[in-house]
Amino acid sequence: MEDFERAALLEAVHQWYAERFGIARFSFGPSRVLFYDRILQDELEGDDPLYELDPALWTEPNLWLNLFWSLVWGAGLTALTMVLLGFWSWSVLLWLGASIGLLAVFPCVMMQATRTAVVIEGDQQGSGQDDVSVTAETVRQVALAHMGRGFGRWLVHCLVDAALVVQWASFTRGVARLVAEEYASGKGGAVSREHLPLREKRGAALAEKIVAAMDGDGLKRLVCRY
Repeated sequence: MEDFERAALLEAVHQWYAERFGIARFSFGPSRVLFYDRILQDELEGDDPLYELDPALWTEPNLWLNLFWSLVWGAGLTALTMVLLGFWSWSVLLWLGASIGLLAVFPCVMMQATRTAVVIEGDQQGSGQDDVSVTAETVRQVALAHMGRGFGRWLVHCLVDAALVVQWASFTRGVARLVAEEYASGKGGAVSREHLPLREKRGAALAEKIVAAMDGDGLKRLVCRY
């Protein structure tokens, strides 16, 4: 994939998300986009950048904001534990909450906020993949990243998917698959679930039922709110 193709791919995906879901910025930074074995951030920050992308497309992780919410999580978990035990102490809440937030929650938050979100492997020349399939896969991964934005939302989706393991389905992957299918169908690409993993296929069927039961634009609400 040439440099201009990489830039055009990301800009096309961003434009589609802005038009379809009203998402003005990606919920991750360029350091979380990986082309093969090359991180986009490294290319953008090189001495001679290969291509230019508008910095307004990205949302970089905020260290201090993440630290603040980690302390809130730590205090909340400590308060909940004390309530369940029938014990209350402001000093315990302060010190234990700060310790849990700083030493346990904060590392998890930062790992979630900085892990690779989008891996683009398709080579449009010689791989057998056309433009629509490569872009649709990128759309799917962006949907997964957006649904997992923020530690709290990511944790909730992990718990939901864990509960659905008994049915071997993934709600998060199912919603992302619906987004990719909508993009592909709108661009005239082939949409088939024949070769999907069973868990993703069942998740997509479950997400379809939920969208059908919701009023208005159910898919947009699932992607942007839930």
